Amino acid sequence: DGRRRLVVLLTRREGYRKVENWRYFSLYYLKYPKLRRALLRKALRYNIALKRLEDMQKRGEAFVLRPTFYCENRLNSDTEELARLYENGRKVAKSSLSALREYLEK
Repeated sequence: DGRRRLVVLLTRREGYRKVENWRYFSLYYLKYPKLRRALLRKALRYNIALKRLEDMQKRGEAFVLRPTFYCENRLNSDTEELARLYENGRKVAKSSLSALREYLEK
């Protein structure tokens, strides 16, 4: 498939899985059945892709970086919380640097 090394930066902590919000989509998008069907499958497709990525990581086919914690509020404007997230990302990157170099040199 042409890729030589796959490095993935995830924004969710390990073990995260999307949960389907079927009630909201089922009721709100009644006029749009194809959109509703696509949205209902979104979480399933995401979780399948994440499982595939985790399997690739176990086989050494992908290098995955992920935060140790996550801010659940996607629209967060709390500068202290954003600074903690940033520092967490730096910490994870620094601690993974030697393993990343080793993976890239294979």
